[in-house]
Amino acid sequence: MNRYQIKQEGAVLRLFVYLTLMAVLLLLSTGAVTQAAPVQRDAPAETVSAAAAAMTYTVTSTSCTGPGSITEAMAKANANPGTDTITFTKDLQINAAGCPRVDLYTRYFLRATESVIFEGNGATLVGHIAWVNSQGDLSNLGDKCPASEYKVLLTAITPGFILVGKDGEDNSLITVTVRDLDMYELGSVAQINKNASLKLEDLQLERIISHEVGCEEPAIWAFEGANFTARGTVWDTI
Repeated sequence: MNRYQIKQEGAVLRLFVYLTLMAVLLLLSTGAVTQAAPVQRDAPAETVSAAAAAMTYTVTSTSCTGPGSITEAMAKANANPGTDTITFTKDLQINAAGCPRVDLYTRYFLRATESVIFEGNGATLVGHIAWVNSQGDLSNLGDKCPASEYKVLLTAITPGFILVGKDGEDNSLITVTVRDLDMYELGSVAQINKNASLKLEDLQLERIISHEVGCEEPAIWAFEGANFTARGTVWDTI
């Protein structure tokens, strides 16, 4: 092969490469050729647990139901997972005699299905127990229990304060703490269901009497595995 042939073949090769590059550039500019996206490995799955934000609900009403009431605050706390706080307007007097029961089968007007802290700030739950005897006389709860009287009609029946946890379930994660909240003439303080916990701090409990069942049942019922503590709490006529 002479020098002329080698030079000619080199020129042809350069022309071929040039034309090939031009064709590729043309295809890229028209979108006919797409670049493959880089292959990405699947990121490891992560479990993100967002803890529910603790909320504070304020009781401002002297009524047991309705806006700003204790029952409304309890319902909101039960609906929000985690430990919420129910705080009371300072020295609030709540008419507990008008509190409806949780249901027909219980003697309490509150039920806690989540942990909750009651900050009473000196508030008082004021109940009232009265009945009409067979002579038609209206009697308040005194030395005699209405259950011991003959043919009486109870006209004012204040339920107990709170059911802690659900009936027949493991309530190990439920703790109710009650601070600086006084109670007067309620039917009971609490029923602590299985494995639930109740803490009372700086309360004054006066005339807590089970008027419907002989006035002799305890103010606090505790079921299997329940925990109960009371500190700085005064008991009078329980």
